[in-house]
Amino acid sequence: MKLQCTSLQAAGAVVKAYSVASDSWVESAITWNNQPATGSLLDTKTVNATGLVSFNAASFVNSELAGVDKFVSLVLLDNTASSKLVTFGSREATANLRPTLELVYAAPDYAQNFSSAPAGFVTSGGTWTATGGTYRLTAAATDATTHLNNRAIYGTATFGGDFTITAKGSAVSSGGTWDDFAVIFGYVDANNYYFASFNESNNSGTSGIFKVSGGTSTELADITSLIADGVQYNVKVERLGTAIKVYRNGALVSTVTETAAIGGKVGFGTKGNDATFDDLVVTQ
Repeated sequence: MKLQCTSLQAAGAVVKAYSVASDSWVESAITWNNQPATGSLLDTKTVNATGLVSFNAASFVNSELAGVDKFVSLVLLDNTASSKLVTFGSREATANLRPTLELVYAAPDYAQNFSSAPAGFVTSGGTWTATGGTYRLTAAATDATTHLNNRAIYGTATFGGDFTITAKGSAVSSGGTWDDFAVIFGYVDANNYYFASFNESNNSGTSGIFKVSGGTSTELADITSLIADGVQYNVKVERLGTAIKVYRNGALVSTVTETAAIGGKVGFGTKGNDATFDDLVVTQ
């Protein structure tokens, strides 16, 4: 966030930028008494002269962009004992003095649209083919495991730290009510990985965020809203700090705190039915 300081009572003014969760305030109606609650401290700057002052709000802006309404609200405070008056240009100021929110879009670390056979994928269970611009699983394996019987893993690169995975997925109808598809992340081997599962039905083994350790799957967080087979969904898995957040069609459907480091490969899977996938993008 870039602001232009137009006047300063005295050097050494400490200005802090905080997040604001509520976006329901109205510029023409906001007062001291109805101001929204202040959230987390994002950045602190000491202002010693007029001119450009920049605040880093990247983590909060990214989390808001991943949400539903895409609005970002911030508040600036000087809450030190020796408060000093600082004036910043507003949207009514001349163009060169107006506040700006600068977004820098990074090129993805990996992107695959499956227009042809994807290089670097290692598959197990069923038959995986790129056809019609999608990555399709047919003849799915249905073994009685506690995690995913069918997996296609991009085996060329590993992703750790903070990362975002987006993709499209759909469950192909098997005639039953437990059709699913999953996005795999933090894949180390067939017995150790994470996955976000989307299913027509829900129990402790599907429709949620899962951790597979030593071949045993544990649900970390539930996804209570279900899918319909034959419908393509836009899904996103976000790792930010210790949080794992899962979105479907832009809506947050599950989140959990996982303090263990997550690093590994990414891919797709199902428990026991056919599925289609498309437009895999990974950014870290």
